[in-house]
Amino acid sequence: MIKVNGQMKPLDNVITVERLLDIENYDSTVVVVEINEEIIKKSEYDKRKIKDGDKVEILKFVGGG
Repeated sequence: MIKVNGQMKPLDNVITVERLLDIENYDSTVVVVEINEEIIKKSEYDKRKIKDGDKVEILKFVGGG
């Protein structure tokens, strides 16, 4: 299990940040991802693995005026 934005989610196998964003329907160009309170660089999304017990926060940029 991993925690994504405060919700527990099952994790069948190790996945990358990029794959999680795809599963959760996020556009990687408008989000910041934090794993266990560490901000992950966008260039690492396809390499950084998410493992059982990780706490992931996905923050989406929102424009306004």
